[in-house]
Amino acid sequence: MYCACGAWKFGSVQHREQVPREYAAGDLYFRPAVFAFQLRRLFAFEFRRIQRRAGVGFPARSEGSAHRSGLFGSRFEGRGGEQRGGERVALLDKSLCVHEMQHRAARRFERRYGLKLEPQRNILITPGSDSGLFFAILPFLREGDEVLIPDPSYPNNTQDVEILGGVPVRVPLKAEYGFQPRAEDFAARITPKTKMVILTNPNTPTTTVIRRENLEALCRLIVEHDLVLVVDQAFEEPVFDGVEMVAAASLPGMWERTLTVCSLSKGMGLSGYRVGYIVTDDRIMDKLYGCTVAVLGAPNTAAQYGAIAAMEDDAFMENISARLLERRNLVYEKLSGIPGVTIYKSESGFLSWLDVSRLGTDAEVTAYLRDHARVSVNPGTPYGPEGAGHLRIVHGVLGSDDRLEDCLDRIAAALRALAAEKGIQKEDGTW
Repeated sequence: MYCACGAWKFGSVQHREQVPREYAAGDLYFRPAVFAFQLRRLFAFEFRRIQRRAGVGFPARSEGSAHRSGLFGSRFEGRGGEQRGGERVALLDKSLCVHEMQHRAARRFERRYGLKLEPQRNILITPGSDSGLFFAILPFLREGDEVLIPDPSYPNNTQDVEILGGVPVRVPLKAEYGFQPRAEDFAARITPKTKMVILTNPNTPTTTVIRRENLEALCRLIVEHDLVLVVDQAFEEPVFDGVEMVAAASLPGMWERTLTVCSLSKGMGLSGYRVGYIVTDDRIMDKLYGCTVAVLGAPNTAAQYGAIAAMEDDAFMENISARLLERRNLVYEKLSGIPGVTIYKSESGFLSWLDVSRLGTDAEVTAYLRDHARVSVNPGTPYGPEGAGHLRIVHGVLGSDDRLEDCLDRIAAALRALAAEKGIQKEDGTW
């Protein structure tokens, strides 16, 4: 079965190769040779096994060896280690992160959004953006505080608020205005208990990039009511069709009240590294640093060096972005014109959002595609009540374009068959 929902889980690995004898269970450190052996064998073997079985892989793996050499090489060139008995031992970085990673992240954010940052005061490296999102919300919420969240949006937005005792207040996003958040819809839901707004920009699952005028109006409302904004920008690259990507933190009055969560998983395709970062004002950062070790711990040092190498030489992203644009167009072409189905042209990332409500519930259509097309997709309901009757297709999950096209053909054929079963025709009376 093909999977177009991005929900692959790695299984256990049984290695036939003998682990080097110098490895001793219980050691509090890794000898370089053993560390390299473990990482190379585990990740390479397991990734190839999954690819062989399912054809899974981020498209256009043409980034070269820069970040791989950063991951497997630079750890053993003297950085972050110390001498023990004549041998250099690779230890975890003793600080909260590799400082060069902060500098690279800061420069990347500056180039994109025009803000001047102090890397060690405004950047916090996190073990992925999911943990970063939770950590950004953590200092501000008390029991019963209300948080305004667009619907549909990333499920963790509401889940994290509920875990911390807050109350998610959903603000509907409608197709008739392009799934754009409207300030008046947020204003109508503000109460004395409202503490925060959480945005995902670009949004998942709709892929919508918030337009400047919508974001500016919403930010004026946030400033007026003295609210905190947490914005998850994991899908900030790539953005298609020349649409402007605006960082809320760059707008008037927003820097001191905004926490921006960023990721290397989407645009760079480095999800396995689990490296993200938070960008915010130093007064907020002081509070975050106070409990970083207790809540997050330090990100993996080797992964940070791999991420540094990728950010230092990111020309490979142009190829990835071009391939993802081609896939966006292919999905739109293949799934347009199906009776009972509306597909929205993606504005970012590697997702597509479809309205299949005329064919049944999202759970019913998902099950139908599983049984008749042998393809797994995401139902829309987990993204909020406004996601009911929709499907999310992750067209970046397959490594092969040919497999993606075959997968889309099967989805299209199954949806047409379902429409025929329900007697739904195109407006011109054809199937």
